[in-house]
Amino acid sequence: MYESAAILLYLAERHPEAGLAPDLKSPERGLFNQWLMHLTNTVQEHEMHWFHPDFYIDGAGQQAALKTHAQSRIEQSLRYFDGVLAERGPYLIGERFSAVDLFFYMLAFWTRNMPRPAIGLPNLRRLMRLVHERPAVRRMMREEDIAFEVPE
Repeated sequence: MYESAAILLYLAERHPEAGLAPDLKSPERGLFNQWLMHLTNTVQEHEMHWFHPDFYIDGAGQQAALKTHAQSRIEQSLRYFDGVLAERGPYLIGERFSAVDLFFYMLAFWTRNMPRPAIGLPNLRRLMRLVHERPAVRRMMREEDIAFEVPE
């Protein structure tokens, strides 16, 4: 199985006891689904344009232009999410951690070497820290030998 969003949804539904997603009848479930689809269809797509413009267009000049445009869109998305979290955080669906926070963490982590990474925005940094401090995330980072810390 592949596709990060599909894997997260599958695991959340297969293991409801883990609390990775709100119950299907919960009012939070709509927001969970909204963010999961938005992250995979919009934010991840912008990041793919930034990391792999050659997948989408030929020519160094056009690829550079696509990457510049993607960077602008990524930064716009990050500012938007920072505002969302300021209003109803600390997690994407409010007070409760869910799999969408894991997905956001992955996408935010990918921005670490961009000119304006996600950790530069206060509410995103707080969310990243909350997710990063989870024992399973810490264990995964160690096992994958990924050195990364979220600053205070």
